[in-house]
Amino acid sequence: MLFQALARMRLANAANLGVPRAFRDLLTEGKEPPIYWASERAVRVTVKGQEARREFLELVQRYPGLDVDHLLVLHYLTRHREITVRTAGEMCQRPVDGARETLGQLVTQWNLLESGGGTGRGRYYRLSRQGYDLLIGTLRYHVDRRLSIENAKARVLAALADRPLTNADVREITQLSRYQCVRLMTSLRAEGVVEVRGFRRGARWHLCART
Repeated sequence: MLFQALARMRLANAANLGVPRAFRDLLTEGKEPPIYWASERAVRVTVKGQEARREFLELVQRYPGLDVDHLLVLHYLTRHREITVRTAGEMCQRPVDGARETLGQLVTQWNLLESGGGTGRGRYYRLSRQGYDLLIGTLRYHVDRRLSIENAKARVLAALADRPLTNADVREITQLSRYQCVRLMTSLRAEGVVEVRGFRRGARWHLCART
């Protein structure tokens, strides 16, 4: 009886549209999604009091095809530098293939994300420069990219202190793509910090001897 009355007033429906609509309405404004708790007899919904974020409102106007899963990923990446397929799947409650498709659309269809870390389990996604410009700002983009490269350099140098590294080792340590690793190691060699010894499959990176 209560549900029927609410349905007639257009405050509820039997098509399970309420939850996605609540998520989308909040995410569109850049707000935290609602938190649902349910038992056999009751449902509790918590909505945090937050200010709307202009950048998200403008984003949805610019890309009306973005759905709830896309917005969940983008909202997450305004608070974290990277996201994996597994994390996206858990957050969106989607299987791995569905999460990978969502992330891929944000890369290829809207150019809001870029991928790194090569292929397989090491792959991750982060905001592209366009995504930063729209949601965070160009300055933050350059700061984060610089910090990311410096952290990768530090990890490589720490590993080289223990043993020589192949190019595959560098990719594994840094979770960068092949092209990014080439640029990283070329930069370190230009600084006179590392050198390569050997050829082709026998090539190994070494720390330069200090004089």
